[in-house]
Amino acid sequence: MSLEFVERADTSFRRVALSSTGMKVQTDKTSQTWMRTSSIKTMLSRVFLPEGYPDTVSPDYTRYQIMNGLQAFCSGLAGLIASRAVLEGYGVGNANASATQALILSILQDVASRLTTIYAGYHFGPLLAPEAKTYRFFADVVNDVALTFEVLSPLFTSPSAQLTSSRMAIICAVGCSRSLCAATAGGSRSAITVHFANVKGGDIGDLSAKDGSKETVLSLIGVLLGSVLVPMLTTRSRTYPVFVVLIFFHLLTNYIGVKGPSNSQPQPHQQPLQPNVIGPLEHIFAPPSVIRDHAGRKVGKCFVGASFSHCVRHSNVKDLKHVINIFADEKFILWRKDSHSSTIHLVLKEGYTEVDVLKGWCWACEILVGPSTKELDQRERMNSMFVKYMDALRTAGWNVEMPKVLCGSPDSVLVRFEHGKKEA
Repeated sequence: MSLEFVERADTSFRRVALSSTGMKVQTDKTSQTWMRTSSIKTMLSRVFLPEGYPDTVSPDYTRYQIMNGLQAFCSGLAGLIASRAVLEGYGVGNANASATQALILSILQDVASRLTTIYAGYHFGPLLAPEAKTYRFFADVVNDVALTFEVLSPLFTSPSAQLTSSRMAIICAVGCSRSLCAATAGGSRSAITVHFANVKGGDIGDLSAKDGSKETVLSLIGVLLGSVLVPMLTTRSRTYPVFVVLIFFHLLTNYIGVKGPSNSQPQPHQQPLQPNVIGPLEHIFAPPSVIRDHAGRKVGKCFVGASFSHCVRHSNVKDLKHVINIFADEKFILWRKDSHSSTIHLVLKEGYTEVDVLKGWCWACEILVGPSTKELDQRERMNSMFVKYMDALRTAGWNVEMPKVLCGSPDSVLVRFEHGKKEA
C-alpha cells in the first residue's frame, strides 16, 4: 500500500511517494514551466499583497489600490519636477547664492512645518476617522499645492540670490502644506486601512505594510521615468504644461480612488442602503451637517454637539420646558428655532453614546425629510422606527456598534437641569 501527493513551496514543486519501502521524492517535470510562472506570481503576491488576499480584505480593496498606485506614480513624476525647481530656488547654478541663505530657508521651512503639524493634529485629529474619504483627498490636494509652490519658487528668486519676503513666504507655504498633508493623510489612510481589513478580519499591520511597499515601488518607477523625462524639460514653457497634466491625473485618480471604499459605519449623510451602493454616491467635500433627501437635494442642516445655551439664547422658558420634556428620556435634545426652520441643533447630554447621536440624527432627518408631521414631538413613532432602522442597517451590512456621526468633539455637553426660583 502506498500514498502519493504533490506539494509546493516557495521555490520548489515536488511529487512524494510513500510506501512500505520508504519515501521517494522527485520533481514533477510536467509542471516545471507552470512552477516557474507560479513561483514568480507567489513571490510578487507575498511582497505586495496582504496575506490571504483576496479573502482577507473587503471587495473594494483592489479598485482602490489600482487608483492609489496610479496616483503614486503621477505624484512621483511631479515631485521630481518640483525637486529640480527647489534646487534652482536655493541657488544651484547661481554664483551669488550661498549655503548660509539656503540653511536659513531650510530652518524657516522646518519651523513652519513643525508648527503646522501641531495645529493639524489638534484641529483635524478628531475629524479624520468619520470623514476619512474627505481628508484622504484633501491631503493630496494640499500636497499638490506644495508641489505647485515648489515649481513656481524659482520665479520668486532674485538674480542676486538675496532673501526676499516673497521667497520666504513661498518656503513657509511649502512647509505648511506638506505638514498638513502628512497629518491628514496619515490619519485618514489608517481609517481606510482599518475598513479594508476589518470587513473580513484581515491583518491591519500586514495590509498597511504591503500598501506602503506598493506605493514605494510605483513612486520609484515614476522617479526613474522622471530621470529620463526631466532633462527634456529645459524651458518653463515645456515644464509647466507637463506638470499641470501630472497634477490633473494625480487628483483625478485620487478622486476616483476615494469614491470607491464603502465605509461600513453609518455616517450622517448616508441612507440605510448597502455600503457598496452608498460608497460611490458619497459627496467627498460635503459638510457633515447637511441633510439630503432621497434625490440628493439639500433640505436642511443638523449641527451635532451644539451648545444648548447658544441655541436657547432668545427663547422663552415655556417653549424651552416643552422641548426638555419631549427629550427627557433621551441622551440628546433637538432644538429648532421654529417649525419652518431648516436648521436643527442636536444637543448632547452627559453619558451619550454614538448610537444616541445616530438616533438624534435620524430624528432630525425624519423631521426635515419625512412625509409625516414636522413637529419635534414624535417619541413613540421614532422609538419604534429607530429599532427597525438599526435592524435594516445590520441586514444591509453596516457596522452599527460604533457608528461615526459626530465629527470632532461637541461644543458642550448638557450635564443637568436645575429648577430656578419662581418669579414674584
